[in-house]
Amino acid sequence: PAAQISSEPAMHRVRRLTAGGLLPSPSRLFRRPSSNLFLYPRHGIGELAESLQKEILRNGGKVLLKASLKAVSLSENGEIREAIIVPGGKSEETMPISMVISTIPLGSLYEILSRSDMKLPPLDLTWRSLRLLHLVTPHKRPSDIQTYYFPEPAITIGRVSEIAKYSPELNQNKERAALTIEVPCSSGDKIWNMNEDAFASICASELC
Repeated sequence: PAAQISSEPAMHRVRRLTAGGLLPSPSRLFRRPSSNLFLYPRHGIGELAESLQKEILRNGGKVLLKASLKAVSLSENGEIREAIIVPGGKSEETMPISMVISTIPLGSLYEILSRSDMKLPPLDLTWRSLRLLHLVTPHKRPSDIQTYYFPEPAITIGRVSEIAKYSPELNQNKERAALTIEVPCSSGDKIWNMNEDAFASICASELC
């Protein structure tokens, strides 16, 4: 059953947990002088990955693209020791590691770790999925608002963003606008399995 939480404690937790607070002082990479300001990479979110790659290479690291993690092996005391990877189009390789930082979906990560010597409890989690529609329209919105949220249960779409308004360096076009529409769903449900034309029609009609 769902639990209702008072808005004030929830907002208090959000205020306390900020990006700047997660970083060690004095390395404050993010500044938030106003609650109406948020920081976004000038050339898009991909700039974060590009900068991370440059930093890894600058420090003598190695970046493997189009590679998949197949399994990890553990030492006798249970510490991660090696990773078995499959570079794109190549055979398996084994490399020594001491730490894994992962953004792999939880189900896939659990499957990978299950191939190791780890004794894992059953994965008893369910989660929601997300379906995206990128809509190009000749209608330009005069508002400076970048993102709109639709929490009402009767509305299928959950969020609509106009990425070009996140930064003046992004996809500026005087003739048309590109909207990113996000629709919460569950893998295998009606929205997940809907054909693209029907899905686009629902999103467009709700926007109208």
